[in-house]
Amino acid sequence: MEQHKPITSILQTMGILPSLNNDNGMDNVFKQLKTESYNWQAEDIDIALIHGYYHVDGRNADQVFETPFENFCIAKVGKKYELFEIGACYRPLVVSFKENPEIQLWLEQKLGDSVIKN
Repeated sequence: MEQHKPITSILQTMGILPSLNNDNGMDNVFKQLKTESYNWQAEDIDIALIHGYYHVDGRNADQVFETPFENFCIAKVGKKYELFEIGACYRPLVVSFKENPEIQLWLEQKLGDSVIKN
């Protein structure tokens, strides 16, 4: 049974968040991104807000995935990666990889390349 998420639905109806339903691959996105499990899990609304962050500018996040570092997610937009801190305020915040070198190192090791440009 699918859980109803009223806040996400309202924000999508208002055009603040992109509508990510089965027709445009929401299930596939979460299956693809959830390849690893950590001690914490981002809320659906936080993932939706990260997607919405790009939607406002007419862009789409290719991937949004959790890290082993609690309250940090990474979004991939094209060839660029951006770090988001969750729970610092009412919405996810973009933070610098320079301020979080351990997360940058983890991502570079995972990808096998230095793809982060600050």
